[in-house]
Amino acid sequence: MKTTHNISIIKRRRELKRKITSFCILTTVTVILSVLFIFGSKSVASDGSIKDYSKYYKSIEVSGDDSLYDIASEYSVPELMTEEEFVREVMFINNMESDKLSYGKSYIIIPYYS
Repeated sequence: MKTTHNISIIKRRRELKRKITSFCILTTVTVILSVLFIFGSKSVASDGSIKDYSKYYKSIEVSGDDSLYDIASEYSVPELMTEEEFVREVMFINNMESDKLSYGKSYIIIPYYS
């Protein structure tokens, strides 16, 4: 009888320990995600001040004379991403396999920050 009681106590302790561990992990993940969400769109400017950017998308007309790097130099925000990262994102958004634009006039979607 005593061993059955001891086994029951051990099972309850294991279950309690499992619940406490799960709670701690869930709390830690929640705090980390909250911090990332709150500070995810903040950027520190060169003068040390914090700027808040919102990301939007728009369609722009391009021609064969344009390059994605020209567009990146105009629309990318250096505090948030490099021109190379901007070009890769534009290629991903527009399902492009190359950073070369087709000849003639066409439209592409780009991210911009405000």
